[in-house]
Amino acid sequence: MASEKQLSELFGLLVQAHYRTSPDDLRLMLDGPNIKVLLAVCDDAIVGAALVSAEGDIESQLHLPIEQCNRRVAGHLAPQMLASQTGIQNILSFRCWRVMRIAVHSDLRRHTIGRLLLDAIFDKAKAERQDYVATSFAATDDVFCFWQDSGFSLQHIGWRRDSVSGAHTALMTKSIGSEAASLFNQQARKLATQLTILLRDTLSDLDADIAIKFIRNVLTTNPLLSADDRRDVILFVNYQRSYETCLAALSNAALLLIAISNDQKLCELVVVKVLQHKSWQQAGAVFGYKGKDDVIADLKQAYKALLLSLIHI
Repeated sequence: MASEKQLSELFGLLVQAHYRTSPDDLRLMLDGPNIKVLLAVCDDAIVGAALVSAEGDIESQLHLPIEQCNRRVAGHLAPQMLASQTGIQNILSFRCWRVMRIAVHSDLRRHTIGRLLLDAIFDKAKAERQDYVATSFAATDDVFCFWQDSGFSLQHIGWRRDSVSGAHTALMTKSIGSEAASLFNQQARKLATQLTILLRDTLSDLDADIAIKFIRNVLTTNPLLSADDRRDVILFVNYQRSYETCLAALSNAALLLIAISNDQKLCELVVVKVLQHKSWQQAGAVFGYKGKDDVIADLKQAYKALLLSLIHI
């Protein structure tokens, strides 16, 4: 930092932005050898700031213990989480910048200052031959949309809720090198498949609207629907096949439906009932249905729209 005045302004900005900022954060900024601070300045006043941690390029002998969750190295949150929680191979050898915090003065938010700071971070990381930029945060709706709109892709979702925001933690990345891009695309496809399982287990309490955003973020291509699954969906929508006997096909088709549908309510219904396996009573209460028949009717409407869309794909 250039001066004590700037340090004071930076600390005030971080506190104003509602981060859990403490004197230890100041010590980290001053003493951390891998910490970088980027500032947005207007008329000699700090109006935005980002704290970045340089991570990765971890010694090869530590890779296996980290992947096996038997060892952690201080100061390398993103690569270690990617290695131990997602199983991305060789990611510990890659170099990254992790955006720890980004804050903009309250009077100047929604004026692209945060986006400009991220662009500067990405350009500087690229100039310093980093492989990717990462971030980890409590995934509230507006924060997730900010990172998604900035070109970041979801790689991991924590199963515990943040104690303050009540949201699940998300780890997102933005590739610089082609090798990192290939690995992260593979992980996104893997996570898309995992979500159909996680949503009925550790993410069964995830809000449907954020679940839809997660799904759409990780779907790099529309998933395929097998001939057998399509047949079962048709029998459910147009004939008298029961929901229960078609559930496997409806579940397999759910990601594709969410990927291409513009009907938010019906997509949320598919998440709550088909993917999270809520009871008929619970699903009815969420959306104001009178009973099971009303839920079934709207599920048929949702999947009928999917079938019509497939005709034109």
